[in-house]
Amino acid sequence: MVLSILLCILGIDQLAHAESISEWVCEQRREQWQRNGSVYWDRQLFIDPASRTLLQDIPEADYSRGGVVLIGSSSLHSALMGWKLPAEQHNRIWNYAVGGATLTDQANLLHYLVEERGLLAAGGEKTLVVLGLFYGDAVRGDEWKFGGIFVNVCKRYGLFEYARDSGVRPATHSAIERVLRTELAICSNFIETLCTSLRLGPGLRVGVRPEFPAASPRDRRRYARIWSEWMGPDWEPAMQSELQALADLIDYLQARDARVSATLLPLGSWHFDQPYAHAFEQRVLSVCESRSVSVTNLSGFLDDSEFADIAHPNFAGSSRLHPRFARPAREHLVRASILE
Repeated sequence: MVLSILLCILGIDQLAHAESISEWVCEQRREQWQRNGSVYWDRQLFIDPASRTLLQDIPEADYSRGGVVLIGSSSLHSALMGWKLPAEQHNRIWNYAVGGATLTDQANLLHYLVEERGLLAAGGEKTLVVLGLFYGDAVRGDEWKFGGIFVNVCKRYGLFEYARDSGVRPATHSAIERVLRTELAICSNFIETLCTSLRLGPGLRVGVRPEFPAASPRDRRRYARIWSEWMGPDWEPAMQSELQALADLIDYLQARDARVSATLLPLGSWHFDQPYAHAFEQRVLSVCESRSVSVTNLSGFLDDSEFADIAHPNFAGSSRLHPRFARPAREHLVRASILE
């Protein structure tokens, strides 16, 4: 019986790593996304993008030759269509945007990548860090938002420890236990994804359940009210504190010769009904200009019709954004002699 259970687990683990299954599911999801104009999370066979990042993308990344790292929150996630990148760029451009991550959380993730995963192993000049900046990430600590979404993501599988003042650290496990925990987490993600995503159609044809309902009508007043509640009454000192974390992060990366650029992410018109976007933009420009960091301002780049909801682009929006991130990434890879 034990042998049968082990063989079953091994079989599931093999299927969970099967690229053909993942690509088939993702293709159907992307077709739905294009038809319905909603939000697409490029999570492959994981329950959410953050699980994919922590369980697959970061452990499998090879930083020995350098590359490009995108850091931000969910507003950045769909800005780069990773599946559209040429094969030689797949393992050199990494989108580590994590939903619910404040600027402090993003800085802590980068510290982990540098200190624990060897992000700058090829030399700082070989690595470009692209900061995707959104004022909604300059808020009070993650423990106040969504019940601690970034904290929960880090601790979800027992593989990491996280605190805003000490950062992301691997949990204390033996090498064997870490591998087992990781593979069991991948298997559980795979099973849950299949159970929630697949359906039987006519003739017992297996398909993917619709999970991208059409985008709801855009209500500028309601959206503005949501962001007002999100930022809270003490938004100014919170923003200043988070921007200090951004400044410290840039100093940290530049001290290691890493290349850094920043992008102010697109905003719908409802964001400009309130003071947050302008205040954030002015302070970001001040932080970056004093450190000679280039800033690409895409705040007004998308029309309201190119947003799926209060913050995230739909298929049309992502299609327009993709080249704005893919082109500079490729230019760095060529400049750093990583690509010809």
